[in-house]
Amino acid sequence: SLLGLCEQHKPVQAQVEKMSSSAQGKVVRSFYRMVIRAAKQHDSFPALKGILASQRTRGYDHENQVWVNWEDSGGSKEAAIAASYFSELNGGGVFYLPEVSAAKIARTAFRRPCESEEDFDMHLDAATKAIRILEQNLTKGKKMGVMERETEADNALRKYDLVPYKSPQAGCVLLAHPLLQQRALTRSVILVVQHDEESSFGLAINRRVPLTIGNVLDSYESDLNRELSTKVRDGLSVFRDNVVFKGGDVALEFLSILHPYPQLQGAEKVAEGLYWKCDLGHAKELVESGEAEADKFKFLLGHARWGPGQLQGEVEMKTWQVAGR
Repeated sequence: SLLGLCEQHKPVQAQVEKMSSSAQGKVVRSFYRMVIRAAKQHDSFPALKGILASQRTRGYDHENQVWVNWEDSGGSKEAAIAASYFSELNGGGVFYLPEVSAAKIARTAFRRPCESEEDFDMHLDAATKAIRILEQNLTKGKKMGVMERETEADNALRKYDLVPYKSPQAGCVLLAHPLLQQRALTRSVILVVQHDEESSFGLAINRRVPLTIGNVLDSYESDLNRELSTKVRDGLSVFRDNVVFKGGDVALEFLSILHPYPQLQGAEKVAEGLYWKCDLGHAKELVESGEAEADKFKFLLGHARWGPGQLQGEVEMKTWQVAGR
């Protein structure tokens, strides 16, 4: 390792013993102190680690519906080693996890065994690159003001420590990582209504839009309005005051309904006390008879959909936290 090689590699061990009293040994110890100091600063400010996202190493091939590993772009071995440190910092995913200590990872990295003198030199170069990345990130954080005070981002990231399910399932809730900057998914809370080996289907339940069902029915411009049959329009008439939510960016002409009424025709159970879909004519009858309340129905335009294995892969990359049903 950078602080002490394995005993079985005697030639290298002899070199390290020699270095311990030399200028080179002082350089190694200096490197160690620099890395630990920068790592501790990152541990002190969650927002700092937040902007230190790892590069993605794989992506989802939508055409073939499989995850594919991205080939190395020709970077050096030293860069790959340094990148592995930051991947560990993010729990093997792309985004920061609060329970992972940067200082602990740095200490472990400096004690990893090296196989040869060349390996030793390569790890030393990797440490140099890691220091450069951490220092650049500190500079970036200072310019952004994240080190001047405890920010809202710090508070949010410190609290982001839910214990996830091992894998998503129908009825679970997906919480987008606070640092996910994808317009359609930022800060989304998604209810998974269907999940199997072939696909996953979810609805964002926290993205209210400035519309009511009445607005939709009165607007002849909307895609949804053109899709509505006379029967559906009649069924929706008792829900004119219900607000509309944006369930996702896929199929915005698709209207989903969540409700707590198992007796409704066409209702599909998502979780205990929660159902998806219904016959709108039957729903209207129950509301008019007082057997159901209109404000207990939630209407969502569009949805989120994942291909085979896609959602599981995104969960493994820490894009989503999976909360209980």
